[in-house]
Amino acid sequence: MNHTCFLSWFQTQPLANIPAQSLIVLDNAPYHSKISNKAPVSSSKKAEIVSWLTKHNITHDPSFTKCELLDVVKEHKYLQEYETDKIARDAGHKVLRLPPHYCEFNPIELIWAQIKNEVKKCSSNENQTLTNVEHLTKRATDRVTAEDWRSCMCHTREVEDIYRSDIARDHLPEKLIINITSDSGESESGD
Repeated sequence: MNHTCFLSWFQTQPLANIPAQSLIVLDNAPYHSKISNKAPVSSSKKAEIVSWLTKHNITHDPSFTKCELLDVVKEHKYLQEYETDKIARDAGHKVLRLPPHYCEFNPIELIWAQIKNEVKKCSSNENQTLTNVEHLTKRATDRVTAEDWRSCMCHTREVEDIYRSDIARDHLPEKLIINITSDSGESESGD
């Protein structure tokens, strides 16, 4: 898979077939993540850095050194935009990107694991031709059921709930003291 193939598929398949205002969840595969307005980097020429800053209406002093200009760029790197996100937004959808290295939030990763395990079980060193592996992969993919998807979605939601409760627990104070007497200086009648 590459970015060009992915974009072609993305525009003709999901975008053409999903309900309006859908939320599209993407992982961080390189072909999902091509940046359309990439920020300059240390190997960029000073003129390219100034041009990027000017194009994005970012206040800067052109007399700054290249290093100083790159510091300004770093402060505004959030202006970078993924091509896929722009295409989705232009079609009326939003993209949610999974955090890097958290494949457990993506049910398709569980489905891929199921497919790979089935191919591995049916494959041996003697029959590992490209044609045979392709056949085994197609057969394993065809065997994925709606119940498999439901199970993977349920598992992913459980993982999300665990992370949510862990995050909430991490942000709770050690002691919570609530004073039930009024110290606000207001009388109970509201005077």
